[in-house]
Amino acid sequence: MTERAPRLFDIPAGTPFLAALATGIRSALGSDPLALSRATVLLPNRRAVRALGEAFLAAGDGTALLLPRIAAIGDVDEDELSLAGLSLAGETATLAAELLPAIDALARHLLLARLVAARGDLVPSPAAAFKLAEALATLLDEMQIEEVGFARFADLVPADYAAHWGETLAFLEILREAWPNILASRGEMDGQARRAKLIRALAAHWARTPPAGPIWAAGSTGSVPATAHLLATIARLDAGAVVLPGLDRTADAATWEAIGEDPSHPQYGLNLLLRRMEATRADVRDWPGTSPGPRAGLVAAVLLPAPATESWRDMPAFAPAAFAGLKRLEAPDADSEAGAIALLLRETLETPGRTAALVTADRNLARRVAAELKRWNVAVDDTAGMPLARTAPATLLRLAASAADEDFAPVPLLALLKHPLVQLGQTRGAHLARTRSFERDYLRGPRPAPGLAGLQALDADNPLLAALAAAFADTAAADESLAALLQAFLGAAEALAQDETGQTRLWDGDAGEATAAFAARLAEAAGAFGPLKRRHFADFLDTVLATEAYRPPYGGHPRLAIRGTLEARLVAADRVVLGGLNEGVWPGEAREDPWLSRPMRKAAGLPPPERQIGLAAHDFAQALAGPELVLSRARKAEGTPTLPARWLLRFEALVGKDNPQWQAMLWQPPLGWARLLAGSDEKGHTLAKPRPTPPVAVRPTKLAVTGIEKLVRDPYAIYARHVLHLRPLDPIDADVDARDRGNMIHEALEVFAKRFPGDLPPLPEAELLEIGRRIFAKHMDRPAVAAFWWPRFVRIAEWFASLQTERQADGFRIAAVECAGELDLDGFTLTARADRIDKGPDGRLVVIDYKTGATRTPKQALSGMAPQLPLTAAVAKAGAFAGLPAAAIGALVYAKLGGAKQAGDWQQIAPGKEIADADIFADEALARLRDLLKRYGDPAQPYLARPRPQFVTHAGDYDHLARWLEWSRDGDNE
Repeated sequence: MTERAPRLFDIPAGTPFLAALATGIRSALGSDPLALSRATVLLPNRRAVRALGEAFLAAGDGTALLLPRIAAIGDVDEDELSLAGLSLAGETATLAAELLPAIDALARHLLLARLVAARGDLVPSPAAAFKLAEALATLLDEMQIEEVGFARFADLVPADYAAHWGETLAFLEILREAWPNILASRGEMDGQARRAKLIRALAAHWARTPPAGPIWAAGSTGSVPATAHLLATIARLDAGAVVLPGLDRTADAATWEAIGEDPSHPQYGLNLLLRRMEATRADVRDWPGTSPGPRAGLVAAVLLPAPATESWRDMPAFAPAAFAGLKRLEAPDADSEAGAIALLLRETLETPGRTAALVTADRNLARRVAAELKRWNVAVDDTAGMPLARTAPATLLRLAASAADEDFAPVPLLALLKHPLVQLGQTRGAHLARTRSFERDYLRGPRPAPGLAGLQALDADNPLLAALAAAFADTAAADESLAALLQAFLGAAEALAQDETGQTRLWDGDAGEATAAFAARLAEAAGAFGPLKRRHFADFLDTVLATEAYRPPYGGHPRLAIRGTLEARLVAADRVVLGGLNEGVWPGEAREDPWLSRPMRKAAGLPPPERQIGLAAHDFAQALAGPELVLSRARKAEGTPTLPARWLLRFEALVGKDNPQWQAMLWQPPLGWARLLAGSDEKGHTLAKPRPTPPVAVRPTKLAVTGIEKLVRDPYAIYARHVLHLRPLDPIDADVDARDRGNMIHEALEVFAKRFPGDLPPLPEAELLEIGRRIFAKHMDRPAVAAFWWPRFVRIAEWFASLQTERQADGFRIAAVECAGELDLDGFTLTARADRIDKGPDGRLVVIDYKTGATRTPKQALSGMAPQLPLTAAVAKAGAFAGLPAAAIGALVYAKLGGAKQAGDWQQIAPGKEIADADIFADEALARLRDLLKRYGDPAQPYLARPRPQFVTHAGDYDHLARWLEWSRDGDNE
């Protein structure tokens, strides 16, 4: 082949790339129906390959066509070489000898992880070894992509560098020495190195023997040196051409030179490609039938290199056409953004033939939008896929390993049993029924003894536990190796997913097939890792699964798509939403190399971390020139404020924040549509505040004094408990909590008071400690009880004994302890249980309320927001406590029993201008109660949720039922 000038074309940003490519190729080949079949088109990825076939059909108005051979450059293999006329067994015997089989990627990770794990002093666990191996594999791939040898590593660390860099390079000896030896012993080679050899072999063959038909390489930025070499070869073939995506041919020479020094610039990759091809922008021509769109100048200006942005001040105003079809969406949070985007995609379908796509680097946003679209039964393909670990079969395998690793503790056990694939030989309904029964009976409240044996000790005949034990029988006996543990837990997962017919559902569907394929690959490669202790298996499996991707087969709506940024570079749509435009998401953070510093990477011939930002910027620039575009972001993510993507900030700085054109771009109606669809208001409240008004006949006619306090502070809780008859369940795997501590302290004081209602023993503190010791003994196996609560009780005992000694000297005697009473109020029964009631020397009663947790203050009692103590006094005054005659009230007391900084505090509600006398105060509290009961005797009176939230100090049992968090945000509690 004689050397000739490169044949280069450009399809400008804003033009549907593949549609224009297909039209141009058909036009170049003329009317011969067979000419197209003799052509070859190379594209960057398989998604583009599939889409170009559809574009050819669209360009032919649906008529039958013999399509060209379309292939992805990155997937070149022996079959591609054979089709190109190159036989490895013939004219390239040397190449055939060099092209060993590619090592399986998973086997490579495991082998590297084994080498890393051998450095036990630096690696805390097998999972950490696998993560470090992944980082090593990434570096190895980069070196092979850039065709850099390890010989450069010898001089990377000058003497004045920190010592730890030398240690890092010593660690990298795994790649320089051990790894080549392992590959040689296996007769394999790394996939990236193999691919680079194949691509260069293809380029060399075509340089000697050009293909018979025309060939186009289109859409690639040539970021891989071997690919750039192939593109340079194709561009100089007599029948070859390279079609570039969105080359900026308007930038002046100085700007273009600056772009070549800025790896984060969107044109950096194309700048580098032209240099590698020994070509210039002058060699590039317009692809037939295309021209720069009206937004091209605006996009180029927004993305100017930093040194050139001073020219913004002198730029004339952009024509209105540059802003036509360009909108921006500012959502308050990620959920709102997803809802608005889903509506935009759905609205597109109202116009026949119209297409739409979401392009985003935020996979969480992609999943949210796909879930929102399901409300209209619209399935959408996400071309970027999802982690395999999120699929149901892989999740079941992870949960099985986690439950065993945590000795079948209640929380991981329930997560496993409630997994949608788990049936344990029953119908799904029967399995859930017995799981819920088992949860209520055994897993709520304090944790049972550990392990399946501990659970079976609670109920030896429980069929659920028997089935569970049978499923996991082999996991305990498996040898401690990755292969044996994997086999055992795969068997457990299959047994867990067995239905009532005896068939396992674990491998059903596309996700099941993908998980089965992964399991087979892992089982085949497991021997490469070696021994693995059982306690490390769960974490190791999670880490390995996190590296696997799952791409469901296409089958979603033909006019909608969700795409990753790379897949969207060449495929157009009528409406494109660029979502998740926040810094750190799109573009992502520049990933720092854990092994080499920036100067070391440069010396080694590796690209800087900002190169990935440049590629992301190119994807953004390509999409930004589309005809109808929505730029979307959320101001908060997981409750944390976000920063707009740097490109949005540049856009705002260029146009001007107060510029009418910038303001006109703000398009908020989709957020309003999403709120209306969700039934929410402008503050995002999705529900009206609950206002239940049950018939008077079903309203409670009996409440305790604590219930009256709840009726004042949170009436909805009374409605849920006494009208709906809902009872909160005990927490799962409950530890001994503050309520249990209060019960223990109350019990100790009760026993002491009943034993010594009058005269105290000679050593009251010692007596109380002995009582407390017996009561606390049953919980002393809990670290918190032994370390914190018992020492606090010791301090409480000292304070309480001293207090009782003083009160006995003042003539006070204990009249009642933990006594119950009922008071009839014209058909309504008020009940009370007094912690303690003393009788003073004047015959008046002192009503005492022990408080071990959050206390009520005298001020709250006086305001009516804490009526428990004064109403208890009213019951005592009326003589409604068994064995305690009616008597006047002398004092009301909160006895704070903390045991921390202050062992105890005697808080008496003192007479003052609000309360002349405790006896009168008890009467006033009773009068208030009568008024309250009268209000709730009106059928129109609602039971409101937290009408006074400032007096609710902790989460209520029924807040979720009242949807408290949904309508109380932003401080709106009216």
